[in-house]
Amino acid sequence: MSQREGKTISERYKLAVSKYYSIIVNGEILARKTSEAYQDQLLDLIKEFKLVRNITEELSLFSDNEILDEINTAYIPFLNLDYYLGNLYAECLKNPKNEKEQDAVEFKEANLSIAKRYLVRFLVRLDSLEKILDKDQSLKVQSFNETYNPTDEELVTSKDPARKRAEKIANYKREKELSEKFGVLDEYYEKYKNRGVGEELEFDNFDDETIKAVYIDQLKFFSLKSFNLLESIVFEMQVLKNRPTQRPIQDSTPDDRAEDKKVDDYGFTTKLESVVRPDQMKVSDLLSKQGKILRPFTITSDKQALKQKVFGTGQVLPSMSVEEYLDYELAHGKMAQPEEAAKGDSSDDSDDELEKRRWDDWKDEHPKGMGNTKSNIG
Repeated sequence: MSQREGKTISERYKLAVSKYYSIIVNGEILARKTSEAYQDQLLDLIKEFKLVRNITEELSLFSDNEILDEINTAYIPFLNLDYYLGNLYAECLKNPKNEKEQDAVEFKEANLSIAKRYLVRFLVRLDSLEKILDKDQSLKVQSFNETYNPTDEELVTSKDPARKRAEKIANYKREKELSEKFGVLDEYYEKYKNRGVGEELEFDNFDDETIKAVYIDQLKFFSLKSFNLLESIVFEMQVLKNRPTQRPIQDSTPDDRAEDKKVDDYGFTTKLESVVRPDQMKVSDLLSKQGKILRPFTITSDKQALKQKVFGTGQVLPSMSVEEYLDYELAHGKMAQPEEAAKGDSSDDSDDELEKRRWDDWKDEHPKGMGNTKSNIG
């Protein structure tokens, strides 16, 4: 006979919460959260909490127009059902409708959406009861444009880093204070599963007012945790929406290599490959949408060229002197080298010949003794 069979709704709830504390809070199962054993435990708990929730709805334990003071103390713990379900779905990676099918990410986004709905319902319910949510929390819930379907912007706290940090610190201090107040309730749920037959625990002997105060402190604590978890869910869903598809769609374009193989087993084909200039290539020319490499390519870096542009002078400077340039041109045959005059050259264009000609011309124009005025001319 199963431990749950023959139990009242209250006993089934306490057993489920006890198991929740063992797995989620205390990490009793020493396994990764993506492991099959851990995920199976989550699914089992989800089914149990949903069963208890369905029974409470059929029994109509709560009314939409009643406040906290009007609720029976024994019914208050059932208000946490949506919170527990929201936390369980946030951890779940499997498809709750088909336990045999599992993918680490396949159903994560869908489960996060379900977790978001449960947590929002939990907060809206607490806001209607009064005396649980503080003023800022209540205003935030009431600001939802759609009560049970708020947008991501409505769930995220202030975008101001300083204010966001202050809110985180204040919430942490409040969570610590509240957790100390209902610590006795945590111990009660942890011990409830292993208690003896007919054994009463310390919490069972408290008076009604004390028990109700502890339950209310737990609701306040869970409200803080719910706001934090909703913000984490929003960020995680944004990441999952931008992730690449896990199951690539088969490309309908036939593989050219397969066609070539049909023509010739040796791989010969008459099909020409289209030539695309490197500067005209796009990413789609190199990789398909599924990440398949279409043509070989090399990843290069223009870091050095960019560095020269940033730290350079902004203009093109000469890289060699005029003498070096002339030597370079002469070495590569781009300029004709001057021919040295051969020794004993009798060319009329030499300097000596020209000087002699000018001297002969001068003597023809000036006879000997022409400038001697005191002596005879002749």
